[in-house]
Amino acid sequence: MKAMKRLVRLGKVRFVGISNFGLARTKAAQEALLPLELVSNQVKYNLIDRKAETNLLPYAQDSGLTIIAHTPLARALLTGKFIRGMKPNSLAQAASPKFSPRNLARMDNLQKTLSSISGARNKTPSQVALNWLISKENVVAIPGTKTPKHVADSAGAVGWRLTESECKLLESAASGMEFDALGVIPNLLHAIFRQAIRRS
Repeated sequence: MKAMKRLVRLGKVRFVGISNFGLARTKAAQEALLPLELVSNQVKYNLIDRKAETNLLPYAQDSGLTIIAHTPLARALLTGKFIRGMKPNSLAQAASPKFSPRNLARMDNLQKTLSSISGARNKTPSQVALNWLISKENVVAIPGTKTPKHVADSAGAVGWRLTESECKLLESAASGMEFDALGVIPNLLHAIFRQAIRRS
């Protein structure tokens, strides 16, 4: 932070942000940066990864820090494309316990809620999940994209707002889900085998 402070004073950078800092490290970074202020902390935050809400988000909202939500669609899990019985597309997805058959089954209620709200709103599940995120004070989302279609879909998450009752429905459907970490093994083996076949 002291080095970053010097870079700001030299005019090399304009603002300082951090990534994946918990509350204690965020506060320590801010203290080391004084009299300058941290502008952002990029952390994993989405409907099913809500650890940031415990203490980091309230601190950010009180202090004016922007939370940049990475993985806002949970590696495409919140796009409506992955339901019970589907296989992950990538090694990164296969390595995530959330894509195991048992854990996808646990997502049923949330997927139905996303589908219901997106249908009523004439939006996609991705747009609903992203809009839920950016409806939070001091939160912006950075969804990953591989195609122009993904960019257009993400852009459709702005310019409107979910109601408070819709947000509560989503949060209720997402709360209390416990993911089984061991369920990842079959998917991971399948993805590694598939990748080996492609290379041969």
